[in-house]
Amino acid sequence: MKESPEREILKLIAYFDVFNYPLKIEEMSRFLSLSEEEILDCINHLNQLDLISINGQFVGTSDLDNKLSKRLIGNEKAEKLWFKAEKNARLISKFPFVRGVLISGSFSKGFIGEDGDLDFFIITKPGRLWVARTSLILYKKLFLFNSHKYFCVNYFVDEDHLEVEEKNIFTATELVTLLPMINLELHQNLIKNNKWVNEYYPSLFHDNENIEKAQNSRLKRFTEKAMSGKIGEKLDQYFMRMTLKRWQKKFSFLSDEDFEVAMKTTTNVSKHHPNNFQRKVLDRHQEILKKLIDQYEASAHVKTAV
Repeated sequence: MKESPEREILKLIAYFDVFNYPLKIEEMSRFLSLSEEEILDCINHLNQLDLISINGQFVGTSDLDNKLSKRLIGNEKAEKLWFKAEKNARLISKFPFVRGVLISGSFSKGFIGEDGDLDFFIITKPGRLWVARTSLILYKKLFLFNSHKYFCVNYFVDEDHLEVEEKNIFTATELVTLLPMINLELHQNLIKNNKWVNEYYPSLFHDNENIEKAQNSRLKRFTEKAMSGKIGEKLDQYFMRMTLKRWQKKFSFLSDEDFEVAMKTTTNVSKHHPNNFQRKVLDRHQEILKKLIDQYEASAHVKTAV
């Protein structure tokens, strides 16, 4: 059963309120199957009910002015990082078996917080994901002194397994806001393999006029050829087992269920989210949304009683 427009809007506002991030009305229309006029009518009504706040073109919940100030600062910071984001995406694409590079996290939404970083979503050749990942991690440790500030490579999938298993508002939001940097075709395949996101959002996917092809240097070609056979297969499996063993020891505080989601380690997927950010976001979203919906229903009940 389709939700009412006002409930749709409350769900969206509640989600971004987890990040203290007010939305523009035009941004909301990209996430919702509603026109800007319909959204404006709804938010004016919700504002009259004291459920949300409005500041010019921005919509949020409590303490809107403070949140908006921080958003605008973060937006400006993200704009200044574009060159570095493009440069690092090209660098990542030069590594063996990397086929596509996208940016996720806050930067894909045009924002960088005080402690924010550049999160890269990387698509690899099937059967060589762990070779690609390990080479990138070694580069980060040796040449970037293990800094992940602008080189956070925490999510890998291979090009034959593009469907995201966890299907919820967090993963849907991350998917539809992924910013493609390298290999447009793979981004389009990613969209085709995750049509389930339409249950959450109508058709919001990023465009980027500056998408490039994966870099195919002489060293990359040589390395891939050298690891094309059984040596590459065994090395990939070794790197996966070695990483899993280390993660199980290092993150033993995670339950089996949380480890499976936050530290997914399979032949075709690698996630490194030890803080289980997804669960925290989903729990906080439900908390904010419940409060808003309870207030909304109470207001509707009072109106009906009158």
